[in-house]
Amino acid sequence: MRLRSRSIGTALHRPECHVLVALTLLAGCATTPAPAPERLLEPLARPVARPPEAADHTAAELAAASLAGDLTTARELLDQLAAELTRERAMLAESAPSDAEILESDTGRTALLPLAIDLTNAAANDPRVYRGATRELLSRDDLNPAHRARLEQAADDDPLQLADRRVRDRYESLFAQAFNTVSAPLGRSLLTGYTTAPFEIAMSIVHYLARTLERPAVDVRERQALDHWRGFLERYPDAPEAASVRERANETQDDIDQMQRDRYAQAAERAFEYDQIFLARAHARRAKLHAADDADLDALTARIEQRAAEREDKRFAAMAADPDTELLDWDRLDLIRAVWLESPEPLGDRLYREIARAPDSPLNDEFEFALATTQAERGAESAAWERLDTLAREDPTRSNMARHAAVLVFNPWQNPHHAFERELVRGRERAVSTEVLGHYALGPRYRALPEELAYLIDAPLIARRALSTPIRMLLSPLSTAPRQDYRRGAAIVGYRYLDRFPGGEYSREQIAWLFDYEVDRGNSLAALRLADAMPEFDPQERAALAELAADQQLQGAVRAGRRDHRAQMLRGVAIEFPDSIAGRDAGQLARREADEATPQRIRLTRGFLRENPRVAGPHGLAIEPALTDGELRNGELHPRGVTFLGGRILEIALVARSGDQDGEPEIVRTEISAARLARSVALIEESATLGVQLDSDDELGMDGSRDQYFERARLGLTNDIDPRPTAESTYVYQGMAERYGLVRGRDSLLPFDLVLQGSVSNLGLGAFPRWREPELTPDAFLYR
Repeated sequence: MRLRSRSIGTALHRPECHVLVALTLLAGCATTPAPAPERLLEPLARPVARPPEAADHTAAELAAASLAGDLTTARELLDQLAAELTRERAMLAESAPSDAEILESDTGRTALLPLAIDLTNAAANDPRVYRGATRELLSRDDLNPAHRARLEQAADDDPLQLADRRVRDRYESLFAQAFNTVSAPLGRSLLTGYTTAPFEIAMSIVHYLARTLERPAVDVRERQALDHWRGFLERYPDAPEAASVRERANETQDDIDQMQRDRYAQAAERAFEYDQIFLARAHARRAKLHAADDADLDALTARIEQRAAEREDKRFAAMAADPDTELLDWDRLDLIRAVWLESPEPLGDRLYREIARAPDSPLNDEFEFALATTQAERGAESAAWERLDTLAREDPTRSNMARHAAVLVFNPWQNPHHAFERELVRGRERAVSTEVLGHYALGPRYRALPEELAYLIDAPLIARRALSTPIRMLLSPLSTAPRQDYRRGAAIVGYRYLDRFPGGEYSREQIAWLFDYEVDRGNSLAALRLADAMPEFDPQERAALAELAADQQLQGAVRAGRRDHRAQMLRGVAIEFPDSIAGRDAGQLARREADEATPQRIRLTRGFLRENPRVAGPHGLAIEPALTDGELRNGELHPRGVTFLGGRILEIALVARSGDQDGEPEIVRTEISAARLARSVALIEESATLGVQLDSDDELGMDGSRDQYFERARLGLTNDIDPRPTAESTYVYQGMAERYGLVRGRDSLLPFDLVLQGSVSNLGLGAFPRWREPELTPDAFLYR
């Protein structure tokens, strides 16, 4: 034993052993996870209780008087409160040695007086008086940001000012359109040395006039102004300015009625021109609702009713006519009945010999129709549809079954193969016309003008786009924009054919076309389903296609929102593609989903916690400050942040020892107290709502499951966990820097933008100022 120990000790002094020991230690350091900090969460800060002072008592009395509507007492108490706060600050200045300590001690007291003034103003119970007092209060410099944002919203909620702003926006929009009509063509003529400027300006003015004719007589902004005027008149019918407001509202309403009358009258004229009597009558009645005493509408209504009466007379005359019973051929009826009953005798020869004896029989069409439908039911699709197509081309006034045959031939549900061929041709036509003409393939832009004049106005632009087609086709492979699928209609009808006639005459042809279509658009899963229906498909190609289909289905499962749907889809991939790489990965993900499933996944990113320090501070989560100081040596919060997992479980993501902030974090889970959870969620909701008020770019998404969990957390009811997947929330609170980058784009203070414009399709290049039109308000869609 002694010799053995001595030999080992001697071996450890050899150089190669030193290298081996060093490599072993390095490997151990590389694989050992970074130790978690000793304390991730600090104790909660307890509020310091202090006895109420004289100003506090006065503020309480002022609140009671304001809520009771005693405005006189409230104003007296307001003056008393201002004097007591001034006295407190003077006493504080004598005892505090520096302004910094004064501000630190005065935290929360500064905002007391503006809040008291606002409450006193609200006690007047007059919205107009309150808005005037609010504008005066906004001139103070001691308002906190949240209070100032709320006061600005209240001051702007003036129906007359809102109406005037909407009217002003309309005129500014008209001015912007006129300004851009001249500035844009001048700037685009920069490349040609302004030689084409006169032509460009003339065409721009023509388009401006055409858009003016397209513009409704009363636009959305004027309708919004009318709504504000009506609201003012309902609230203040006896106001001094009520008469002028009522006059403006009546004028705008008259313009709306005239616009609606013209719109429905024109629609009625078009329907009458195309002999759509019932539609014309409906439009005429709608027009009469807006102009009851209108002679032109009365004349139009009379013409429509006269045409309708003529139609009714013809229909009743046709119904009253007696059929010629001598033309009926009961033998032919027996033959038709035999065809419908699928007689075992061969169809064709015998029946045609019988029918040829009387070729002018009125029941020949019925025989052809019955024979065609029976052929279709027995699988002779080509012969059946050819017979029906011939019958559909007959004159409906002479053929009894022409209309019935046409319905079958042109119905995409009854004749999907014929619809497939039509959609193929239509798709090619749409592809060519759209690539060459763009949106002009659907018709001219200005539908209010006569079609010939509208095409004449757009002729230069149409020609310019058509001439630039070769350049656009050369550059199209470099474009990342999604391309329109012109074969989608044909694919839908093709699948419909396979669904109705899985063993039909054209099924193999449809399967082959659909397989190529799905492969071209990258839908490997659908292509695999079609490949299984092709008997001569190459097994090696199918194996490669199965790998692609499994990966596609795996990616779809990962993107699934609810965890139960995700787990079900992952299990489906693992079961359907057990031998594929994606199937193996899906099985592992499904196992991880089952092991790591949590009732909630509400996450606060590191950026959100840094921008809202109150949430991470001692009155909220109380996260250790070292975790958010940016120093990796003492531990750092991962950009993923912290996550509420349901109940009172908090997940904290830390940057790994490697220091890679983009890599996988180290996860630490801990159970927090009900008080810490209640404080945290209250500060989260308060901070998120304040961010929306202070910054229009900030946004707070709707999530009912998140709100329900936060409500239960505030009430201390998180011990009863709701495990249902429908109750899970995956909402993420992000910081503004994470959402928009380090620098967010802001609107310029100037009313116009400097535009550098170049277009391959229009072969143009230029720079010009473009006046910005006022944006529509979020509720504008209600007035369209």
